[in-house]
Parts: sequence; structure tokens; C-alpha cells
Amino acid sequence: MANFLIIFIDSLPYQYALQMAVAKQFVTQLPLTPGFGYSINIQAELFTGKMPDELGYFSEWTYVGTNSPFWKYRFLFKVISPMGKCYVIDRVLHRLGNKIFGPIWNIPFHYLPYLQNQPDIFSPNYHIPSLFIQNPDLYVIKYPDFKHPNRDAKMTLAGLTAMESHPRLFIGLVDLDGITHRVGVGTSDYVKAIEELNTNISTLIGKYQKLYPDGKIVVISDHGMTNVTGSVKLIMETEFGNPSPERYFYIQDSTMLRIWTFDNNLRSELEKFLNQQVYGRIITPEERLQYKLTSSKFGNILFLLNEGLVFSPSFYGKKIPKAMHGYHPELESQKGVLFYNNIIAQHLLPIEKTVDIYKFLSVILKIE
Repeated sequence: MANFLIIFIDSLPYQYALQMAVAKQFVTQLPLTPGFGYSINIQAELFTGKMPDELGYFSEWTYVGTNSPFWKYRFLFKVISPMGKCYVIDRVLHRLGNKIFGPIWNIPFHYLPYLQNQPDIFSPNYHIPSLFIQNPDLYVIKYPDFKHPNRDAKMTLAGLTAMESHPRLFIGLVDLDGITHRVGVGTSDYVKAIEELNTNISTLIGKYQKLYPDGKIVVISDHGMTNVTGSVKLIMETEFGNPSPERYFYIQDSTMLRIWTFDNNLRSELEKFLNQQVYGRIITPEERLQYKLTSSKFGNILFLLNEGLVFSPSFYGKKIPKAMHGYHPELESQKGVLFYNNIIAQHLLPIEKTVDIYKFLSVILKIE
């Protein structure tokens, strides 16, 4: 089996990856078009080769009605929900909720009894067949095992130690995502973060090449980023009344509105309203088919904001980030990267999308 180092970067855009000094060490440098949505699905594309219809989920949170694990707390949430009108009290309650229930972000409490969250591919609760499950000899250093701050530095140090006894190694560096949300793309703080990332990657590669001169090295990212230029305040309750299992339900992510409809007349009204908005558009049936988003359990209507815009407030927060991802996959700003220190065999090409990476890695991990 081939000796192998895989370095995963969360939110490294292709155009900035090319500017890193470490890029010169890689023969293969390819842009990767992500799928729709956020890291939870795109990382699954990378490491399972499956898209939403095949995975059975889309985005971290989804509507499941009374099957929600939070349903049993509905009376508690009903009592504390009115307190959310006060910003300070709402923040305190949500922080407390994060400690008790896990990350619930900015989701209104009275919506939680109808929702369910999905663990990501690095969670111990993730059981869909993946590169990690199928290659038990691949030693995995993953972000949930490390606490803030400076997780990348801690994972790099762990990787330098682990590679001495584990020639088949995976390391996930994830700090760039949070940093970019806070400071924006192209700022001085962003450039500093890219330089630190470059140092971490170079350090890992340098030692690995000394230990395993013939080892294969891959650097991949899930998606890019773009700066936020404006926000959209869309209060669905004002337009269509309170959600209910009889009428409609929605989840308002940072860049996408997902709506489940239980009344055909209301669905027509919702589609008409959204088609009139200039700040985004409904994802077409053709796009949903192309990106394997056809299941109605992902929402009957998926509405995507224009590049640079975010919902504020959204279910993820009330603050407007400096930069965001999750826009249309074909945008140049959203493309991730594949670096490989060898020429890719013709039979493995083309590699154009994040979903193509799983097959590529699966094959070369097994090469003698």
C-alpha cells in the first residue's frame, strides 16, 4: 500500500491556494467545483463520493416534524421563546442551549421541536461509508479532537509526531474558515492567516518527505469564500404568518432559504413572492437534478441569495460575517483546490468537482 499524506483545508479558495509558496511543490493544481450548500455536505462529497440524494441529508439542520429529538422539550421551548425578544437574554439562553443540546446557533427556540441536526463526517456518530471507515490503516487527525484557539497549530504538531509511526496520514486544518468569516477575504489579517497556513503545510510536507521520499501528498479544500457586500432581512412570519405543520416551515441559513410546504396554494404564493425578489432566486428543478438535490425532504423550495449577500438575521446568527460561502457552486469564488505531488493517471480524469475526489483518493490509497 502506498505511503500517503492527505491535508484537508476548510475554506481555501483556489485562487488564493495558487498564490501560496507551497503550491510550487505540486505537479497537479486543479480547481474543484463544490456542490450546493455548506461544508457538512461538501466534505461528505470529498470523502464519501455521495451527493445529497445519496447521503439522505442536506445541510446541518432539517425539518422532521414531530420526529425531532427536541420534540420532548417543546413545552420548555415554548416558555422561554418569548424571552428571545430581548437580545441579551436571547444570547444568554442560546449559549446555555449550546452547552446542553450542542450547537443550536441562532435557531428560534420554538422552531427546535420540529428540527433535527446531522453530524458531520468527522463526528464519531457518522456511519455512512467513507474514506476513513474503508481505510482503517489511515491515521486520522481531525478537528473535533482539538479545542480553540489555534487548532491548526495543535493539529500540525500532532501530525508531525504521528507521521513518524503512521506513513498513511490524514490531517484536517480548519482555522481558515472561521478566520475568513471574521476578517474577510484579501484583508491583511487574511493574508497573515494564509501565510500561517502555508507554514503549517510546508512544515508537514517537509518532514513527511524526509521520512517517506516516495510518499504521495495531496492537499484539498472543500470550497472557497467571497466577501459579504450586503444583507437581506426577510422575516417569513411577516409575509406568510407563523410556520406550522399544516401550512409551511422554513430554515433560513446564511445564504439559502429552505421551505417545506404543506399547502399547495401557499406554495404557489411563496414561489410567486420569491420570484419577485431581486436579491436571489429559486434553485431550478434542473439544477436540483444535476446536483442530486431532488428529495422533497430537503425542502420543496430552495432559494439562494446572490453572491455577496447574507440573510440577517439567519438561523446561524444575527451578526453579518465579513465573508461567506454557500453561494452558487459555479461561481469562481466558491471553488476549492486539489494539489497532488504526482501526475494524475488519465483513467482518473477528469477531476473537476469535490465529489470526484473520493474515487481519486480511494484508488491511489490502494496503489502498491
